[in-house]
Amino acid sequence: METEISYKDRRFLAMALKTAAKSTHPQHRMGVVVTKGGAVKSTACNLTTWGSHAERRAVRPHMDMEGCTVYIIRKNLRCSAPCPLCREALIEAGIKCIIYYNENHQIHRENL
Repeated sequence: METEISYKDRRFLAMALKTAAKSTHPQHRMGVVVTKGGAVKSTACNLTTWGSHAERRAVRPHMDMEGCTVYIIRKNLRCSAPCPLCREALIEAGIKCIIYYNENHQIHRENL
């Protein structure tokens, strides 16, 4: 069953999809939007180099990310769950929630 998702969440997922379109990766075009209190704090897409995952690029060390929500999407709308390293970076940054498409192509909300 699909997670209850608000208009605001759909809007941020759409923004993440536009961000994914900027990715230079040939296969995994990911986009991320980090929000807090309804305002965008950061956006990022992945690059072609190893270690340039969008999630880790969006979590900026100089910014307070505590309590933020992260929207993650893949350009082709496949499963966009973060990899284990990115999940760890999100947890360490204090992200409270991630919203992404799961393996069943449904929007999934996960509290960290």
